[in-house]
Amino acid sequence: MSSDLTIKFSAIPQGEGEPGREEFSLHLTRVDKQVRLEGRLQIYNTVGVTASATREYYRGTLAQRSPNDPETDVFIKLAYAQNLDDAAGLRTEANFYNKQLKALQGDVVPVCYGIYEGEHDDGDPIVCLVLEYMGEPAEDGLGSLDMDVRLEVLRSVVQVHLAGVMHNDINDDNVLFSSTPDSKPRIIDFEHAEKHKCRRKLEIVEGAPVPERLLFGCPELWDLAANMGIWRSQYVCFYGEYVDEDTIDSPQVLIDAVRSMTFLPQEDIERRANKAYEMVQVFKENGGYRPRDFNPDDWVF
Repeated sequence: MSSDLTIKFSAIPQGEGEPGREEFSLHLTRVDKQVRLEGRLQIYNTVGVTASATREYYRGTLAQRSPNDPETDVFIKLAYAQNLDDAAGLRTEANFYNKQLKALQGDVVPVCYGIYEGEHDDGDPIVCLVLEYMGEPAEDGLGSLDMDVRLEVLRSVVQVHLAGVMHNDINDDNVLFSSTPDSKPRIIDFEHAEKHKCRRKLEIVEGAPVPERLLFGCPELWDLAANMGIWRSQYVCFYGEYVDEDTIDSPQVLIDAVRSMTFLPQEDIERRANKAYEMVQVFKENGGYRPRDFNPDDWVF
């Protein structure tokens, strides 16, 4: 049988509550004609990453297509086509890579080496998406990254929006980093994406006050910036009570917020209220912006 892609898959060991998979080979036909690759592709050295009842994920090596081509690490997503949602998700993702995101491939998103269809040895129809391997998620989540890196993540997602795509599933697992020194964040997993005309009205400025979500204009970018702590909180945590800093025009506002806590030493309350008020005044004089070395823990009194 002629094919555009041949893959020899390694076995996936059975995990607790998850099915395993024995070693097998696939001979698949390319169905997205936007991908211009000469000749047939071969993938070897596959390593099973994980499997579910309807999905399997592998890493592998894309063989040289000509003497001048390097070998390439790839990530392979398999869906059993009888599960219509899974198969449709891979087709949706490939369509975005090959159209709206084509100019961003290899930079902001992975290179797409095509989507393929065929049958497993047992006759089950299979859909297979082959992507450039781009690294791993941040070990402790996006919020743990240095501010410069978080801003780079945000810029990458902004580029996706400018290309006309709403991701709809930005989370820690869908932003990858390689181990190279010049590693930049790459955005993956566009199965739930949709066409998008970004209506963001405001610039995203580190340390600025949190803008109103509606006035900002783009819910996805607002949520991402807020979740990564790009903007400052406008609340002072005073003995567990959250007080809007815009209302703090004197230390007495903070003292009044904890008036019912009669078990607290009055002297300590007044001392902390004065310190918090002084900090609020410093930030207000700076237009509400936080300095780069600001520690949010210092905002808890």
